[in-house]
Amino acid sequence: MCVACVSNNNCNGQQVCKDNTCITLAEYGGKCDSSDFCKLGLVCYMGRCGECENEDDCDKGEFCGVGRNNGYTCIPKRGIMSRCLTENECTSGYCVNGVCVTCVDDSHCGELACRENTCVKLSELGDTCKEDRNCLSGLECHMGVCSSCTRDSDCDEGQYCGGDEYSNGLMCVDNSQFGSQCKVDKHCDTHLMCSDGVCGYCKSDTDCLSNAYCKGGADKGKECVSKKEFWAICEEDTECTSGICRDDGVCVFCDDTRVCDTLQYCDDGECINVKKVGQRCKDNQECESNQCAASGICGDCVMDRECGTGKFCQNNVCMATLQDFATCQNNHQCASQRCDGGTCVQCFRAADCERGQTCTFGECFDKLPAGKPCATDDQCISRICGMGLLCHECDSDFDCDRDTYCHIVDENEATDGEVNRCEKKFEIAAKCLGNNSCESGFCDSLCGECITDKDCKKQGTICRGTGSGSVMNECHTLILNNRPCNKDSDCQSGLCIGKCVNCKTSDDCISGKACFNNVCKWKRRYGYPCSKDDQCKSVVCDFDRGICVY
Repeated sequence: MCVACVSNNNCNGQQVCKDNTCITLAEYGGKCDSSDFCKLGLVCYMGRCGECENEDDCDKGEFCGVGRNNGYTCIPKRGIMSRCLTENECTSGYCVNGVCVTCVDDSHCGELACRENTCVKLSELGDTCKEDRNCLSGLECHMGVCSSCTRDSDCDEGQYCGGDEYSNGLMCVDNSQFGSQCKVDKHCDTHLMCSDGVCGYCKSDTDCLSNAYCKGGADKGKECVSKKEFWAICEEDTECTSGICRDDGVCVFCDDTRVCDTLQYCDDGECINVKKVGQRCKDNQECESNQCAASGICGDCVMDRECGTGKFCQNNVCMATLQDFATCQNNHQCASQRCDGGTCVQCFRAADCERGQTCTFGECFDKLPAGKPCATDDQCISRICGMGLLCHECDSDFDCDRDTYCHIVDENEATDGEVNRCEKKFEIAAKCLGNNSCESGFCDSLCGECITDKDCKKQGTICRGTGSGSVMNECHTLILNNRPCNKDSDCQSGLCIGKCVNCKTSDDCISGKACFNNVCKWKRRYGYPCSKDDQCKSVVCDFDRGICVY
């Protein structure tokens, strides 16, 4: 049998022999079984002719990857944050979650540390940080700053953990001596305390003996010193033995009325006996009554409130208030606080009287019950003075309790003394006068449960009865499907064919459903049984076969 070739030597330089046939060498990206089928300089890798099989075939700084036409070629390695598939694609040699990164652990960073795949310098004392591993060994991250301690127990005896925890970091500091700066008591040496930022022997007077006070300032530690005597220079009350430093900066025995006996007043730091009624005065505190009148005379009072209960002030003398119907000049002279036309009265209006009373000619009277003669609404308990000038219980149902109604008397038929009254509402089946006279709220000759179907709130009920004679209206439950009925209105479904049914025709069903033996069901698909066109989704029923068709 004659063949084209038995070896590559039988083909030209651009072909190879395969299956006794000369085949043209594949270009870059062409399919191949081995490198022999690729043009000179190309290698067969992953079934394609390309420039490389692995990174050894490429220059430094390149990797062997897929290029055009799916052939493998040498590609420059990718920088930090570039997308990658394998580590050899990255200049750093680390590919994490499809991205080239600087490092994976601390061993990749030399003197630096690997944090979030980036080489960073660890923070020193006082540098900012997010967590302990951001700080140098022996430091902790506290309040976002690297610190050498976080609590006093981290320090040696005689030291405390101090510093600015928000900027410079905390560190162990020696306790302060008297007069040295501090923030809290623990910053000071034994027996000292921190006050106003300085270590001292006291913070307040309570830290000293009774005959001493706490003295010092922000630039000097506080200490206990002896209190000052009468007329000594002072700045505060606590500096004086009397406990009073006057506004002019002198220790005195009294200030205004402080420290003096009950019947004395303070005059230039000394206590003077108060003056009797009728004596000359300049100030209220000089008088026994504690009132100095405008005339410069001590009196009982200037205003009523100074006289106490049951009295009023008349010419600086407290007098007993006047009783009802006594002669008066002003309201404040009367015990009732009401002077009308020169006479003390009990009231000006009904609001001045006790509950259940009204004001008539300045005197309080009990309000009148229904049926009693009246002249104004205020005189009646019901506040209704109506027909016949008599007190009525009501004018409308709103004047009555929930279980009663207002029985209004016909003016033309009323007997003497007859008035509108709130009467108990009638029970079911009792004769009635109107809807408001029934407990149920429905009157149709008799009190009933309803008048129209809308009055029956329970689902599936209707109003039945005439309300005439002995038949009252009641809410009846509608009949369920498949039970005997006489008419459509007897059924919950509203459809009756001798019994209550779901449907008579498909028009009684919702969209997408049809009537099957008086029951609404979903319309049927091709091949399902049917007896009418509208029972099929296609609206076509093959009556010969009795199935839905297209």
